[in-house]
Amino acid sequence: MSYFFCLPLVGCVFLFSCKSSPHYHSGNDNKYHAKLSISSGAKYYYTITNKAQTNLSLNDKKVETTKNSEIGLVYEVLRDSTGDQALKITYDKLHIAIKNGNSEQEMDAANPNPFDLTGKLLASIKGSSVFVTLNSKGDILQVTGDKQISDKILSSLNTTDAKTRATVEQQLSKLAGEDFIKNNLAQGFKLFPDTAVYVGDSWTRKNPGSSDIKLDGTTTYTLVSVDNNIAKVETVSEIDNAGNTTKLMGYDVSTNIKGSQKGEFSADMQTGLVTHGLSMLSIKGTIQVLGKEVPATIKVTKEITGTKIK
Repeated sequence: MSYFFCLPLVGCVFLFSCKSSPHYHSGNDNKYHAKLSISSGAKYYYTITNKAQTNLSLNDKKVETTKNSEIGLVYEVLRDSTGDQALKITYDKLHIAIKNGNSEQEMDAANPNPFDLTGKLLASIKGSSVFVTLNSKGDILQVTGDKQISDKILSSLNTTDAKTRATVEQQLSKLAGEDFIKNNLAQGFKLFPDTAVYVGDSWTRKNPGSSDIKLDGTTTYTLVSVDNNIAKVETVSEIDNAGNTTKLMGYDVSTNIKGSQKGEFSADMQTGLVTHGLSMLSIKGTIQVLGKEVPATIKVTKEITGTKIK
């Protein structure tokens, strides 16, 4: 799925197959083959926003949780002697707002609450960098630097409490770990299949998505147009998530949910990078919490925007 996006700008070493669907010409018989090709020294700024709404029915009471987040990242293209693409990704902005019933919490790396663990975590991540190595196809080969961020944060806490350390590691993996990179950034490097496609062609991928619940699904991508080297791609995902176990709102839960997601992306054919993406996810079904089956609905809107700054 395009969970950038599901993503995840949205989500995620992709397993995919190119599908030879009938293509329409619309006066365009060109065949397009996008590869990752970004110049050493170039810099880009990417902003990823997530708006998630979760509704549960617990003991005949409706519990609604909304979580909005915004992350700003600086991409710097480094030289790589192996011929692969190397990126230094630096965290510039992290902001999270959560509302659960009448309770509201806002955390900002630029203005952290010294008494809030998550706020301190965001402040520690700001300015830190991870390094991503990719091949010309856009596949992520290696992610480094996340362990150093984790070690720095855990050592600064000066605590041996196993529960606190486990909480920090779990939150960190969603913000700056390898899972975050693969679930939220990977699609921005590899939107197209390895084979050339015409306008109107479609291809599919099976991939997990980025949300509070682990999602499995199949996404169909369609190349809608190419104008002035900017390609537009539409996506449709079908989600069938029965039998997975994950954490939701602090609980270990098993899920039986279904849904769909639609998205649209723009990509620079010269660099292979996504410049803008928007996806909307809607799923519903049941989750099991403490042995009880609870009806649940989840809606997630995710947007990623990238601009060259050097």
